[in-house]
Order: sequence, then C-alpha cells, then structure tokens
Amino acid sequence: MAVLETLRNKAGLFVSIIIGLALFAFILGDFIKNGSALMRSKTYEIAEINGKSVQYQEYQALVDQLVDNYKRNSNKSGLDDATMEQIRQQAWETLVMNYVMGDEYKELGITVTPDELLDMVQGQNIDPQIKQIPIFKNPQTGQFDKSRVILFLKHLDDDPTGNARASWLAFEKVLVENRKLQKFNNLLKEGYSVPEPLAKMFLKEENYRVDFNYVMKSYTSIPDSTVNVPENRIKEYYNENIKQYERPEETRDVEYVIFDAKPSKQDYAYAKQMITKLVSDFKASKDDKAFVNLNSDVPFDDTWYKQGELPAQLDTFMFSHEKGAILGPYFEKNAYKVSKLSDVRMLPDSVKARHILIQPDDKLPYDKAKALADSLMNLLKEGKADFTTLAQKYSADKASLVDGGDLGWFDMKKMVQPFTDTVFFANKGDIKEVTTKFGIHIVEIEDQGPKTKKVQVATIVRNVEPGKQTLQYYYSIASKFAGENRTAKQFDETIEKSDTLVKRYASNLKVMDKAIPGLSDARDLIKWAFKADTGEISDVFDLGYKFVVAKLAAIHPKGPAPLKEVEEEIKINVLKEIKGEMIADEMLKQNASSLEDYSKKMNLDLQNASDVSFSAITIPGLGMEFKVIAVSTTIPENKLSVPIMGNQGVFVLKVNKGEEKGVTTLENVKQKWTRDFVYRVDYKAYDAMKKAADIKDERYKFY
Repeated sequence: MAVLETLRNKAGLFVSIIIGLALFAFILGDFIKNGSALMRSKTYEIAEINGKSVQYQEYQALVDQLVDNYKRNSNKSGLDDATMEQIRQQAWETLVMNYVMGDEYKELGITVTPDELLDMVQGQNIDPQIKQIPIFKNPQTGQFDKSRVILFLKHLDDDPTGNARASWLAFEKVLVENRKLQKFNNLLKEGYSVPEPLAKMFLKEENYRVDFNYVMKSYTSIPDSTVNVPENRIKEYYNENIKQYERPEETRDVEYVIFDAKPSKQDYAYAKQMITKLVSDFKASKDDKAFVNLNSDVPFDDTWYKQGELPAQLDTFMFSHEKGAILGPYFEKNAYKVSKLSDVRMLPDSVKARHILIQPDDKLPYDKAKALADSLMNLLKEGKADFTTLAQKYSADKASLVDGGDLGWFDMKKMVQPFTDTVFFANKGDIKEVTTKFGIHIVEIEDQGPKTKKVQVATIVRNVEPGKQTLQYYYSIASKFAGENRTAKQFDETIEKSDTLVKRYASNLKVMDKAIPGLSDARDLIKWAFKADTGEISDVFDLGYKFVVAKLAAIHPKGPAPLKEVEEEIKINVLKEIKGEMIADEMLKQNASSLEDYSKKMNLDLQNASDVSFSAITIPGLGMEFKVIAVSTTIPENKLSVPIMGNQGVFVLKVNKGEEKGVTTLENVKQKWTRDFVYRVDYKAYDAMKKAADIKDERYKFY
C-alpha cells in the first residue's frame, strides 16, 4: 500500500488524466451497451454521432468518473477551471472515438490479444504512453524504468478498495483502443499502392520541363473605378462557387462594452500597506527563495545578473550595497515591490567544458549507470584514463561525441540548471559529476571567462488590484447600463452618445469557443450568445476585473453563407474576372503573330521562365500561377497560347523548348506518393471517419 501511495502522490496531472480517462472508457462500453436504459430525449441529448443519440447523463457520468479518479490520484479535493475543461475535452474525445470507430473494428475483426497487451505494458515493446507517465521514470535521471512498472503492478492489490486495479485495467483498455486505431491505420497504409499508369503520369509531370517566354498585362493596369460589376455576375459567381462559402458550423457575432474595474486610491494604499508589513521578516529571512515564493505574486528569479543588466534604480542599489540590503517598497509597473540583495558571487560570463553522458535505460539501470560514472570519475581524477577516449567509448551525447565530449563555450542560459550550477561555481580544471534529466554527466571545466561580480536579487511583488468595494462600484455602473438599455437600438444609441463607452466586436464565435481576445474566461458570454436571439441584450458578465454587457449582433447558420454576407468578397473576384476579359479582348484585337509583336503594340515587357514542370508550385519571379504552369507544360513548342487569365494578370506565352530531363525515376515517384499517403493516414483517416459520422455537438447547452 505504501508503494501505491508514493506513486500516486508523485503522479501529477498527466497520469491522473490518462488513467482517469481510461476509467470512463472502461465504463463507456457498458453505457453504450445498455443505452436503452437511459432516457433518450432531445432535452438531454448532448450529441448525435453516427445517427446514435448520446445523452447528457451518459457523458456526465464519464466526466464524474474522471474527476473522482483525478482527485484520488492527485490527493486534491477540488479542480481548477482549466483542469476541469481539460477533463471534459478528454471525455468528449474518448466518447466520440468509441462511437465512431467501435463498429469499424468489429466489422474488420481488429482486436488486441492478451499477449500483445502484456508486451505493450511490460515486454519488449512498451507503449509510449506508459513511458511518459512520471511515476514510471527514475526520479534521479528522468528516464523510463521498466522495473518501476513491474513493481507497481505487483502491488496493485495492496489497495483494499480495489480502485487501483480498476483504474489500471481501465487504462489498459485505453492502450488497447489506441492500438486498435493504429492497426486500422496500418490496414489503410498496407492497402495502398500507386497504379502504374498513374505513376507514369506523375513521372512525366516531374520530368518534363519547359522554357518559355511570355508577356503579361496586370489587372491593376485598369482602375477599379472604371469597371462596372453587374449584380447578375455576382449572383452567377456565388452560385458557381457556393461551396467556397460553406460554413461547417453555426457561428455568432457579438457586440459588447467593457466596464474595466481600475484600482482606486484605497487599493493602492492597501497593496503598499501589505507589502510594507513583510519588509522586516524579509530582511531577517534565511531562505529568500522560499520567502518570495510564499509571499510574492511573482516567483523567485534565480538569475545571476552582472552590472548593467538590471533596471537602473535596482542596478545602482544592488551593486553598491552589501548582501542582505533591502530596497523598497518602491512602485513599478502597477505593483509595489521590495527587493533584497540575496547573494553576491564572482562568476564567469561563460565556460568551456566537455562531458561524458551516462544515460540510464532498460539495459543500463540507474544503479549500474551511477557505478559506471563513479568508476570513470576515479580513472580521470587519478590520471589513469584519457577524457576524449572515455567520451568516445561511453558517452550517450552523440552531438558532442566526435569532439570527445566537447561542448565549446556557453553562457549560464544555455544548459539546464543543475549542470549550469556545477560548471559555473567550480574552478578551471575541476572534474565534477552531476545528474540532470538527461542522465549522469562527468564534466571537466576546461576554461572560464574572466570572473565578474554578479548578484542574485530576491523581489517580493504585490500587484495593485481592484478591491471588493471597487469591484462593487464598477458592477453597479455596468448593471445600470444593462438595465436601461434592453433593446438593440437603445444599446447602440447610448454607446454612440457616450464619450467613454467603446463598442467592441467578436465575430464568428463557435459554439464551444471559450475565449474572446481581450476577455479572460468568456465561456459564459459565448454560451449566452448561442441561446439568445438577434438583438437581445445580456445581463452583466463578470470576467475577471472586467464587467461586460453584450448584444447578439448576428446569427450565421451552418451551411452556405448568404449572398449579402459575402457579396463584397465576391465582387473583388468578379471585378478581376471582368478586367481579365477586357485585357484578353484587347490582346486578341492586336492580331499579334509573336510575343515581340504583343510587347511592341501593348508596351509590355518580354520575359522568360525556365525549367518549369507541371508539378511545380511556383514560377521563379512570378509566384503561384497554376494556370500558366498548366498551359506551358501542355501546349506544343513555338506556338502562341491564347490569353491566360492568371493570378496577377493576363498572360500570353510561347514554349521555346520542352524536354524530358530524367530528374527522377518511376520507382522514386511511387515511393514519394506512397510516403505522402502513409503520412496523411495517421492524421486524416480518423478525421475523415469523424466527418462521415456527422457529429452533432450540443455540449454548449450544458457547459
């Protein structure tokens, strides 16, 4: 039981969420299987996935299980908002995966055997998720230690409640589900091949290269004001390209005003009074870091500063007083501060060192790694071995291996803290041993820069924030505004007449959004927006030290955006089309027989592009001109093209030379397209399955 307790206390949020997530995945199967027992009603429907109704009770039960498990593993009685939101999202993702993929696995016969699971947990192919769990890492090296997994499993039943075993079995179920998804993706990958005719077409697109000359007249040569854009052209463009204006989900637009609670004189006085009370205790403190971290709004800064690196007032004081001297209280950046000269040392700005890294792993447990490091240390200190030779034979740091472990010169910000402390506080020629998250280092300080006086400053910061009375004052002002302006017209007119109120805008808010730029924790406001009607005015939202009153300005349903909303965007595209038609007509009227003729008659520069293939994305000097690329690689040599309406203007071109250059092979093309497909499977296959499931997410009704 003691082992379980120790592991649990050190697990942290990561393992809590993983194992907790597993718990509700474990329970999920029974919920889905026995779903008919739940009340299936639209009132309590939180989602619809693959045509199946998902009820609020089902989802919330999973969240509750995860919350309970997190509390048990972290020894915490409450969860902050960020953790709670993370748990809800993890619950949702697991729920969706089970509904989306469950039937697919059954149909394809995808399973994970007990032997396979054993190998994933404690065999030769440990699952990466297990390796990431903090309790299974050696606390001294930070490296995964399989023996800690085995020890944990041996003591599972020491927990008389059975919670430990239930949690672990549930976690294993998550590992199994992830392995099933991996197998599903592998089936897709193995089933893919590039047909020979398609590969040959791709090969030609890669190898056939052209050089061509061209002239181009830019769209900007025709002023916008001289072109009429008919309404029927806008409607035609909209109908032909309506998919471009498809909204994948419903969104809302909100207009709002902020009543920003600013600290009063009393708030400033209170902050100063509170920090002043700490001065005497701070001066007497023997552990400045602990004192700051306990009493300050900003944690202890362990940086060592040389003269000139601190703010002017602080710099002058710290480099003219003795250790323990106190400055303040003083006011800076809306906070009262007290600073103490915590420590003074003569330290180099940079160090030159070399090291041997002994890295514990499955084959070299920590105790053996430590014994090896100690042995190498003794050899070096006794002069019985060469550092370079030992580094090349034993060091796990491949980057410095060629140079015999040489790290070159580096400053105090370059390395991790334990390593930095060791080499900067040692002397030239010292050989030290230090353990970091990377392993055990044997480090030799080869050289040090000149030592200069450096200081470490401990600062208590007390931010000036609005107090209770201040907040009540601003809340009453916001409430008065909300009470007197209950219609959209009143809302707009009052803001327009005011010298102090500013209307702000938040557009295209999605149903599960949580933030609005400039507003902390705007979830309640967004939830309100999806329940309100157009023009409705909200009550007061308390968002940190800001009080907000909002108006629902617009509702944008899922599906094609109405023409009036995208009309201006379409008008720009149609304007470009009309200009292109005008320029193309002008070109055709020239009856030009050559590019030189076009250049002379229309005063256009004759230009060249070379080594262009069909598969190219850009043309040197032109950028992305896909139509020009397509025409240039498909027309005969020495034949003038028709006018081509590109991205920047209208082109006419002539291919001077086209040839197969053999820059790649058929086998390389097949490998390239296969790699591209395999790469996309891992992040697109499941997304495609989710899209096909037509998920209707209505969590906003409840959260």
